[in-house]
Amino acid sequence: MTSLVGADSDDLNALYRACKPAEFGWNGVNIFDDSYRKAAKMDLTCFATLFDPRSFGIHDQVSKALLTWCFPTVGMEPYKLYVYGKGDFFKAHKDTPRSQDMFGSLVVVLRTLNERGQLVLRHDEKEWTIDLTETFATAIEPTVCFVALCSDVEHEVLTVTLGYRVTLTYNL
Repeated sequence: MTSLVGADSDDLNALYRACKPAEFGWNGVNIFDDSYRKAAKMDLTCFATLFDPRSFGIHDQVSKALLTWCFPTVGMEPYKLYVYGKGDFFKAHKDTPRSQDMFGSLVVVLRTLNERGQLVLRHDEKEWTIDLTETFATAIEPTVCFVALCSDVEHEVLTVTLGYRVTLTYNL
């Protein structure tokens, strides 16, 4: 069992080794191609977490930001744990809806020491780069950050150059 609060590089390496290669969805089929996505994943049936987006106020923030008065709340279905090690990445893509009701994804980035591995978002000819290195390096208490995005937002994970990038993902 690995606790990510205060996890060191040996703990994160053990977690990475316990994972399987991550695939991605393409036209309703899961594909493994490490020239397009190199990362490790752990399916929901293989890990347990006490992390609850509601207890951190994430659920309320996502509901307010992404929904309207017609749909006042959003379901968050836990999906997978992903670990990106040194040299890992995920090229630009849009998420494959996993159900008829799925409209987006929530990515909760857990505090680990890593370099690069930024998340780049693109939509309507605009681009945003989310780099949490400084946020996590200067945090005094256990910290998580999150990004919620609709399925039509293109995004990519840039190559991790040091350490591990660990995320919990949820289907919205």
